[in-house]
Amino acid sequence: MAHKKPSPREQQILEHLWQGARPKEIAHGMGLTYATVKHYLYRMYAKYQVTGTVQLVRRALEERWISL
Repeated sequence: MAHKKPSPREQQILEHLWQGARPKEIAHGMGLTYATVKHYLYRMYAKYQVTGTVQLVRRALEERWISL
């Protein structure tokens, strides 16, 4: 089932996750606080009905929001 595409900021976070970055690294690289990145992640978990980062990245690959 297709879901609403990620926002530009969510897309950036997904790309960082795909590259193996952890939330603290993402925050530093994007100039955000760790809390902000965690907030985005928890919102995306709910939005895309997943329970964690691995499932989120898998969904992003399946939906072609990020590519290999």
